[in-house]
Amino acid sequence: MAKAEFTDGEILELFIESVDELLQSDFLLEVKAAGIATQFNWSKTTGFLSERTGPRREAVKAFLLTLRFFRQRNEETSLCNMEERIDSLAIDAALKERFRTSRHEFNTYLDRAPSVGFPVGIGADSRRDVFETFLYGLFAHANPAKRRRVRQWEQEPFFDDIRVEFDLILMEWLKAVFTMAQVCRSALIGLESKGKE
Repeated sequence: MAKAEFTDGEILELFIESVDELLQSDFLLEVKAAGIATQFNWSKTTGFLSERTGPRREAVKAFLLTLRFFRQRNEETSLCNMEERIDSLAIDAALKERFRTSRHEFNTYLDRAPSVGFPVGIGADSRRDVFETFLYGLFAHANPAKRRRVRQWEQEPFFDDIRVEFDLILMEWLKAVFTMAQVCRSALIGLESKGKE
């Protein structure tokens, strides 16, 4: 018996549905309600303190569960696989370029240095490093080295800054996939109208 495959239209719908799920997530609701920030204080007894304002851990974990569909290469809806799929569709070239540009700009953003300055030997060279360290070291608990790095960061006075950087990276993910979902919506309309001809 042959393995069932998704149609192009079904993949586009899955991508859109996943983005819509992120847009309705507790993570985004909490960002809208309280924002993302680090507050700095000085105490004569404890010294310099920073405190993060942002989504609760449970909201972040749920957000990441859906977000991984856009990241993992074995998923039909990964950004890499979606770029190839969009490129193969018989749709307007401007839509293809819009998807490609959004993906490449997002990858450029991830590959840039984080805004938090790390001391030599304990940091991350890029936002992608920050993202993957938190994803696999704190939320997925899958990588021992990344988990140890998060534990090391937790001991630093700038930990809340790093944590806010991670939150902001998640917001950039959302911005990027939102733009890509708009392309998918237009592509889906194009595919459906061609099917009716």
